[in-house]
Amino acid sequence: MTGATIIKLDEGLDTGPVLTAQAIDLGGDDTGGAVTERLADIGARLLVRTLDSYLDGTLNVVPQVKEGSTYAKKLSPKDRPIQLEEGLSIAERRIRALSPSPGATAVIDGEPFKILAAGPAETTPAVGTWELVDGIPVVGLSDGGLEVSLLQPPGKKVMAGGDWARGIRRSGGVVE
Repeated sequence: MTGATIIKLDEGLDTGPVLTAQAIDLGGDDTGGAVTERLADIGARLLVRTLDSYLDGTLNVVPQVKEGSTYAKKLSPKDRPIQLEEGLSIAERRIRALSPSPGATAVIDGEPFKILAAGPAETTPAVGTWELVDGIPVVGLSDGGLEVSLLQPPGKKVMAGGDWARGIRRSGGVVE
């Protein structure tokens, strides 16, 4: 679950009173980009609905609760790489959360790639390797295979995993 909140700015960081808010449920295949678009739309609607009643003084403004509040750390380049030992479910969540930008990353055969969409595969290559399965690249993680359906090779456009595999004419390699 996540949501959009309209607050009145004050001197602190995100510490002003709440004017209105709306929560949304996250789906199992939502990406960071899709959620951002939904929240932008919701936030714009909330602002339009809230502005007049705030300005005329009829809006019930609610102070933020300080106890239990935490700040989410800013994503850094260290958060982007897919960790082979973390396993399939964490890799999938990392890929969805960072897609399309900045994108999860993996070093494939010595080259840095953005991995933009992937899911569980029926075949599991050895950990730290990739192989073609029915023309699609599958990466071996600690607890399963990750089928890479959308990726971006360095210096190239985003492409389907199968298209990339046909272009390189190899059937496997190393993933770091």
